[in-house]
Amino acid sequence: SGSSSSASQSQARQRNERYEAFLEKLREKNLEDDIQANLVEDGIHVVIADSLMFRTARARLIEPSRSILRLLADLLSDDIKSVVVEGHTDDRPIDTEQFPSNWELSTGRAAASVRFLQENAPQYDPSRFMAVGYGPHHPRASNETVEGRARNRRVEILFSWSSWNSDQKPLQKRLPTP
Repeated sequence: SGSSSSASQSQARQRNERYEAFLEKLREKNLEDDIQANLVEDGIHVVIADSLMFRTARARLIEPSRSILRLLADLLSDDIKSVVVEGHTDDRPIDTEQFPSNWELSTGRAAASVRFLQENAPQYDPSRFMAVGYGPHHPRASNETVEGRARNRRVEILFSWSSWNSDQKPLQKRLPTP
């Protein structure tokens, strides 16, 4: 299987080149301190601070998030088989008419990000996107400090090399047809 090994090396090289090109675009726009991007086994994992994305207690995208998401939309190509967008909040309670809890806020933020990505990559199959809201339940830092709460308010995006496996498919795909 020498040819499949060289094919996978070539694919890995291409993926690495795309990742490096993405990092270079972040540097050109002076965003490398605000956006964390990692090339992981599953794909390209991006973490964006919510302060770049949304106003407090809102789920409408602000600048510079639109520029950031346009850059990210450029990553969408045939080798990206799925895109998972996660919204995360801190543990400060929210109770607005639109967002009675952090569940709704985090989900609304993930959905707004997915919609913008999809609008900016119309050639990309929309069924490959997934928006997930975690509320405050997957913190990266302690919510005891201002800095910790700021780290916890974020959007994470995984541009995955593989499509959803059967365990991750939306429920309707797993249920038998009546």
